[in-house]
This record gives sequence, C-alpha cells and structure tokens, in this order.
Amino acid sequence: MKTLLVVLVGVALLVVLLASAGYAAKDTQLMQIFLHGAGLIDRSYTIVELANASLDHANLRSVTLNDANLINANLIKADLSGAYLIHAHLSFANLRGADLSGAYLRGADLSGAYLRGAELIGADFSAANLSDTDLRGAYLSSANLSGADLTGSTVVEEQLSSCKSLEGATMPKREGWSWGPALPPSSGAPAGASSRLATARRECCTRRRHC
Repeated sequence: MKTLLVVLVGVALLVVLLASAGYAAKDTQLMQIFLHGAGLIDRSYTIVELANASLDHANLRSVTLNDANLINANLIKADLSGAYLIHAHLSFANLRGADLSGAYLRGADLSGAYLRGAELIGADFSAANLSDTDLRGAYLSSANLSGADLTGSTVVEEQLSSCKSLEGATMPKREGWSWGPALPPSSGAPAGASSRLATARRECCTRRRHC
C-alpha cells in the first residue's frame, strides 16, 4: 500500500513538473490522484483521466481539459476561470465554491454535480447536462444556458433571471415559476435582471478584490 501511494504521488509530481516546463500531457491517466492546491495554469491536456481525483483549491485557470474524465472529482474552491471543459465528464463532481467564471463547458456532463456557491459568471453551459445539480447560491450572471438540461436541478428563478441565454433550455419544474420548460427564442431575461446582474457583479468584485 505504501509503495502504491509513493508511485501515485510521484506521478502527480511529474505531471506538475512537466506542466511547469511547458509540456502538454498526452493520454494522461491520474485516477484518484491527489493534487491539492496544484498549479496547472494555462496548460493543455488531452484524454485526461481524473475520476475521483482530489483537486481542491487547485489553480486550473485557463487550462484545457476538453473531454476529460472528472467524474466524482473533488474540485472544491478550485480556480477554473476561463478553463476549457468542452464535453468534459463532471458528473457528481464536487465544485462547491469553485470559480468557473468565463469557463467553456459546452456539452459537458455535470449531472448530479455539487455547485453550491460556485462562481459561474459568464460561463458557457450551452447544451450541457445540468440535471440534478445543486446550484444553491451559485452566481449565474451572464451565463449561457441555451439548450442546457436543468431537470431536477436545485436552482431558484432569481438566479436564472440574470443568465445571458436560456433559449431552448429544459427547466426544472417549480410551482409558481413565470416560465415553462423553456424560454421562447430571443425572449431575453425577465424584467429586473439587469439590476440583479449589476448587484451580483458588485458582490463578486468585493469578494475577489478586483473587477
């Protein structure tokens, strides 16, 4: 067991060193690897296997992880702002408090993911699977949710009202909501969204100390 742990840690350190040297990891398989607080900023990785990996507080800003397997990964408070996660597999991942502002998650699978308190400002979730996700307290200002599946997700109407687009999205069924399963094309956000967007941005700036 100790030998296996040493090997796994060694592999993780090797990947970090290669990333810092400017190399792209090809066919990387790092299942159940612990990379707590790792810095993999602005790197490109292909065919990445990171299922069950621990990447909490990791600096993954602008990283490219398209099609990556991050199922059940721990990404608590990770910085994924501007990251490319197109068609990535993030089902049941823990993204509590993570920063995904400006990230690209087109067609990604986030079913069952935990996104409570995550910053999703300006993120692209078009055609993404967000079914059964926990979005309580998440910031969705200017996010693109066109064509996304929100069936069974935990989200409130006020959060969605500040999104950039909800065209063609499948909405969770909520009694008393002012819209149905999907907003009509080019309907835009409901009245009052602009003021809530401005408020959300001010709050974000205050927390992050910059705009």
